[in-house]
Amino acid sequence: MSAPLRNFGARKLLSKQAHPAILPLPAQQSGNNKPFSLKKTRRNWKPNVHIMNMPVNILGGAPTIAQNLANLNESKFVRGPHLKRVKLAARDKKTVDKAGGVEGLLLSLPASKLTPYGQLLRTELFRELHSIKAQIEANPEEKVAPKLIEGAVSAEAADAAEQR
Repeated sequence: MSAPLRNFGARKLLSKQAHPAILPLPAQQSGNNKPFSLKKTRRNWKPNVHIMNMPVNILGGAPTIAQNLANLNESKFVRGPHLKRVKLAARDKKTVDKAGGVEGLLLSLPASKLTPYGQLLRTELFRELHSIKAQIEANPEEKVAPKLIEGAVSAEAADAAEQR
């Protein structure tokens, strides 16, 4: 096992290696240019990859009051935690939106279709959802666990996705 994977549990989840990818990135393709003069020249087509900050609900935890105040000074919108500087192909942006964000994507895809970093995020997401489920079962009079944020995926959906 490589050093980054072995030491992953010791590090914070949101501070990670430089520009990891959650989904596999397409390969660079090569071929020939054929201009008007018909002289073939080699060229490469690079994939359309973007480095993005992706908002998360469960993986990042609830934002603190200090973080909210700091975000208010930066912009007029209060932002929660983000996965910072994640590589994503342009064609996969729509897939992430359709799945309901990063957490929905991690729940809907099998682990075999994710990169090693995506698999680690998926494992961490299931750990968080199971701890939320345990909190709910421990306190049946409370309707919602304190860490569960509105719009996040339910614990039952996590169980169903894990069984796939």
